[in-house]
Amino acid sequence: MWQDYVKARIRDTYMYFGGGIVVTAATAAAVFRSPAMLNLVAKNSWLAIGATFAAIIGTNMITHSIPYSPGFGAKQLAWLTHAAVMGAVVAPLCFIGGPILMRAAWYTAGIVGGLSAVAVCAPSEKFLNMGGPLAIGLGVVFMASIG
Repeated sequence: MWQDYVKARIRDTYMYFGGGIVVTAATAAAVFRSPAMLNLVAKNSWLAIGATFAAIIGTNMITHSIPYSPGFGAKQLAWLTHAAVMGAVVAPLCFIGGPILMRAAWYTAGIVGGLSAVAVCAPSEKFLNMGGPLAIGLGVVFMASIG
């Protein structure tokens, strides 16, 4: 149905997505179990919040600025660093408890899976035209989560 290079790109995309989730979860668990690291990321000062935003944005910009090359290289190392920073930021959420985090994980998996199914089944250009309805749906989900 699809050409080999398309299959390879889809496979690589989902491997990076899954790997990012694994690295983020492992880092969050490690930070949650380390009192010193958890104290560092759970501070409620403006300086800590600013440093957190700077770390997230900085590692993201570095990851995007490095050109891709096959194999393990600088871009993959920057990507792993960004995933680890995200895990450290997510670690304080472990205090909320398991059931609500599992519910959020299943909702996220459902949304990502649904969008993936639509992208696979739709002709290539039709999915690109769905930006408006998808943005409205995201807005509804966001408003429902805070209301």
